[in-house]
Amino acid sequence: MRSDISPGYQLAMSVHAASELAYQYHSLHSLWMRDSRFLVCLACADRKELTELYGQLHYSGQAAALWLENDLNDEPTAFAVIGDSNKIKKLLSKLPLAFKEKRALAVAA
Repeated sequence: MRSDISPGYQLAMSVHAASELAYQYHSLHSLWMRDSRFLVCLACADRKELTELYGQLHYSGQAAALWLENDLNDEPTAFAVIGDSNKIKKLLSKLPLAFKEKRALAVAA
């Protein structure tokens, strides 16, 4: 999900994307519910990064659903993906967990 929108929107958009994925890929989602249920929410910087990552996932053959929010002029706000966990991890490993605050470095005086 995009970290450049409010936390409330981020949460809602991630749920929309997950619901869209379940709708578009019902059989895969059913297998995921039965076998895995592993879930992680990651944050990307903005629309550009979100759409680039979605495109890479889609191109690599993963089942991915992109959510376009009509309250934000149909801008892409989040995606959900199911597929080869190794390929997905490779493409998304640089992203931080959603809502994770950056830690300030302690400076010795």
